[in-house]
Amino acid sequence: MAALIRRYASEGELKGETRFRRLKGRVRDFWEIKAHPHRLFFFKVGQDIIVITHGFVKKTDNLRPEEEDRMLSYRDIYNNQGLYK
Repeated sequence: MAALIRRYASEGELKGETRFRRLKGRVRDFWEIKAHPHRLFFFKVGQDIIVITHGFVKKTDNLRPEEEDRMLSYRDIYNNQGLYK
């Protein structure tokens, strides 16, 4: 997984890479990195920063709504971190 993150950091979007995909629906601004059965989720800030929200062991191809809620919550915390100082 670390090698895939480094490749993404140096090359940008990895087209044709099956272990790396953009999510759909209300979490369409997030990306998933797969290393069976583990998943990492992240979003981008500008062109130079990726923020990994969390990871877990995924047992099915469907993404549970609780995981989507967690991603959105972490992004909100990141975007509003000035409020927490």
